[in-house]
Amino acid sequence: MRAGMLAKLSHNLKSKLFTEYLKYMQQTPKNAYDVSFPLDIVVCPKCKGRLDLLNVDEEPHLLCASCSLAYPIRSGIPLMLQDEAVVL
Repeated sequence: MRAGMLAKLSHNLKSKLFTEYLKYMQQTPKNAYDVSFPLDIVVCPKCKGRLDLLNVDEEPHLLCASCSLAYPIRSGIPLMLQDEAVVL
């Protein structure tokens, strides 16, 4: 009887965790000013300069003014690769 109760509890827990995961995944930023990471700790990987939020071609980017590189933000995650950056 206990094994059945544990299996049911385990199933209920899995179901709840999956539901919470789906809610989390649906919460994506809607614009450049709705980001889910602190900007004060993110720096340019090339020059370690300060980054500012900017919209480039209707997509949010992090702009490094000293390097003139804009790093895209996709699904709330900044892609801090120089290969992905847009040169301005």
